[in-house]
Amino acid sequence: MPNGYTRDYVYVEDVVEANRLVSEEAVNTVIHISSEEEIAILEMLKKYCDDY
Repeated sequence: MPNGYTRDYVYVEDVVEANRLVSEEAVNTVIHISSEEEIAILEMLKKYCDDY
């Protein structure tokens, strides 16, 4: 792992909207809410530090 661990970050508003939509339709269903984009924590930290 050259850039360390990774995470999938999702905007809170997107999660709220997904939950709202699912609550109208799905019953006893597992729903995976993600951006499907893996981001290395160290990569994100380097970008943040370079910006400031």
